[in-house]
Amino acid sequence: MRLPRFGEKYISSELNDLARTLALEIDNLTNDTAIQIPVTAVNGDTTPSVRNLKKNALGILKVPATTTYTITSFIDGTDGQHILVINTGTSSITINRANAELDGGTNKTIAVGAAIQLVCLDDVWRQVAAVMVNS
Repeated sequence: MRLPRFGEKYISSELNDLARTLALEIDNLTNDTAIQIPVTAVNGDTTPSVRNLKKNALGILKVPATTTYTITSFIDGTDGQHILVINTGTSSITINRANAELDGGTNKTIAVGAAIQLVCLDDVWRQVAAVMVNS
């Protein structure tokens, strides 16, 4: 019995498909099964980056506020990215509504130990969970 002979174009195409599939699988493993490590923002940073937060899970951003200040925007976010912003400091922080769609159309003050959940859609952060208070 003779085995079929495959041309170079066919073999090259199959190898490219295999490489793409492997790259997608590695990306899925990285995004779906990696342990979420909370990222700590720089105290007083009014535009903290969320680039290093997981994209396919709830990313945790710790904000160690030692003085009261306002976060005007979160940068480096991607569509569909969810973040949980937790105030781990000793002073309250405020999320400014100018660059976020927040419940009631008002700025949100996050007390010490409290948190808020946001999702990025079309480069706008939207509140998806009420401000959780420290009880």
